[in-house]
Amino acid sequence: MKTHFRHTRFLSFMSLAALCATLAACGGGGSGSTRLIGSGSTGGGSNTGSGAPSGLTATATSSTEIALQWTDNATDEDGFRLERRSQRLPWSTVAQLPADTTSYTDSALSPNTAYTYRVTATRGSADLGTSNEASATTLAPTNTCTEWTLSNGSTDEDRVQGVAYDPARDRLYVVGTTQGALAGPRIGGRDAFLQAYDATGKLLWQTQFGSSLDDWATAVAIDRAGNVYVAGFTDDKVAGQSAGARDAFVHRFPPSGGRPNWTGHYGTGRDDHASCVAVSPQGKVVLGGTSRNPGIGNEQDPWLAQFDPGAGANPVWTWKSGNGFFNENLVDLAIDPNNGDVYAIGRTQVVMPHVVGSPPNANNVWAVGDIYVARVDATGTEKWIVQIGSGCGMGAQSRFKGTGGDIPGGVAVSETGEIYVTGFA
Repeated sequence: MKTHFRHTRFLSFMSLAALCATLAACGGGGSGSTRLIGSGSTGGGSNTGSGAPSGLTATATSSTEIALQWTDNATDEDGFRLERRSQRLPWSTVAQLPADTTSYTDSALSPNTAYTYRVTATRGSADLGTSNEASATTLAPTNTCTEWTLSNGSTDEDRVQGVAYDPARDRLYVVGTTQGALAGPRIGGRDAFLQAYDATGKLLWQTQFGSSLDDWATAVAIDRAGNVYVAGFTDDKVAGQSAGARDAFVHRFPPSGGRPNWTGHYGTGRDDHASCVAVSPQGKVVLGGTSRNPGIGNEQDPWLAQFDPGAGANPVWTWKSGNGFFNENLVDLAIDPNNGDVYAIGRTQVVMPHVVGSPPNANNVWAVGDIYVARVDATGTEKWIVQIGSGCGMGAQSRFKGTGGDIPGGVAVSETGEIYVTGFA
């Protein structure tokens, strides 16, 4: 009985060279079509004898695979040696195959690349004969990233600030700020907006909200019931309250859109900016951001506020850190689904209060900046703060090959409690 083999090699991931500035849902491409590029082409295969395989064909079946077939003419071979070359690379052995093999699929190839093959029957250390050469070119990749793009704005300036996906309902939510009439008439100087899209990019609904002053929407999150939480800040009152200057807010919208059915408020009397929001499986809402209180001048400190939508607009608890003399911000947060602990990530120009251990960049953190991660439990009690610094800046070169400070990206917590932090130096 003749046997057939399929072989897959593993490739390493390549880094992205640029970040697309469009709203896109990414997925796999490929049409599934088969194209014969070179079939049974005759080349200068050496050592051709009575035991040599014949009729070798190569067919490109995708952008990364080529299917090979041949006739086994030997009766006493131990196996076959399959070789491949390309325009850039010389002949090399792809696989050693057992006796009676008559087909093989070469996988993990480069797209739109020509490859040439030959197969040799072997017995022990002897070659019984080599087939003709056959060539094929892998298909060009099709639709490898973008399934759809969209552009939906007003005639004035519109900015997207946050995106969230609801996997249970296969919906995409977008928030941002507009200076035009995006989803109704313009209300103030800058208005916030929320848009809902289905999996095909179709706009399901949108709403524009704000005050007669400036309003910003900066982040969005979804709870298990499909309610949509929009974080932001405003120059006006929030739920009838104002602590002065800019105040932070979180609005809850029903899955069908419309007006908010609950609002949370955070304010200190100076500028308070919300940058992130998350919802626990138990329905607790955590808002995070940066405040200029009690900083001297324009210095900033990070804060967190947890809300219970059933208990009104004011936070159940708040957490603040920093020393008020240098800049510390908060860019992202995540909630542990098991115990409700909150993990916040940001950047600091000072050794944070209660930091665990000795920061690697303690002597000049004020000049270059470190990443910090803070853990606050479900009652608002700080558990620990760690600082991550590369020691770069001030002309020094870090272990990350950088010469500036460290910049936080984001934080996530897995279902089993592992914490993942991103950033760059």
